Amino acid sequence: MHEDRHIRRQLHGPAEGIVKAAADAIRTHRVGDLVATGTFEGDVRAGVFTVPTLVGDVGGSYRIDGSTVHITISHKPLLVPYASIIEAIDRFLGVVVPTTRESTQPKP
Repeated sequence: MHEDRHIRRQLHGPAEGIVKAAADAIRTHRVGDLVATGTFEGDVRAGVFTVPTLVGDVGGSYRIDGSTVHITISHKPLLVPYASIIEAIDRFLGVVVPTTRESTQPKP
């Protein structure tokens, strides 16, 4: 069993637009040549999401405090490394940059 992983990013833009873009992209997520439906429930304060991959879903939650978003990855396929998830989140949103160095170890 794995432990939750926490990611913190500084937002560069209004939370409303970022949340809408994330929700739209997750709901029509591409997996290879297929369009797979993910789930997104939330608002500018907090929410939960599930994103499909070829080997299973990645899921978690987010919370926005001012201009900082805190993302918790609560479940993922064994074959999907956390580094790939973090990279995908950064690339996917395209509007955030790291505010702290991610640890490869679970948060105590």
